[in-house]
Amino acid sequence: KSHKVIIDLPKPIIGKTLFYEEAEFSSHITNIKRFLLDNENYHLYMLPESPFENVFISVFGETQSIVVKVENHATVFLFNHPTMNRAFSSYLNSIAEKAMPCE
Repeated sequence: KSHKVIIDLPKPIIGKTLFYEEAEFSSHITNIKRFLLDNENYHLYMLPESPFENVFISVFGETQSIVVKVENHATVFLFNHPTMNRAFSSYLNSIAEKAMPCE
């Protein structure tokens, strides 16, 4: 029996729930592991559950952060201010400290 894995993307933005086929998911995980081994500054932390049901936060280097709210009118915030970027980065680092690193 084939199993499908939900891809955790904001459904209101993309319009539907997406799934990996089992082989696609396995291949993706293999590629992530390879990338982790080849790039010492790349870190992945798997959380048992998302800290938010309807918010996604990403930090891009030291210059930009993006916050996506996906419920009741999807909204995207892009922050270019260094202090805001450090705040989001610190917040995500505090979550990562509680998670198990993937190696």
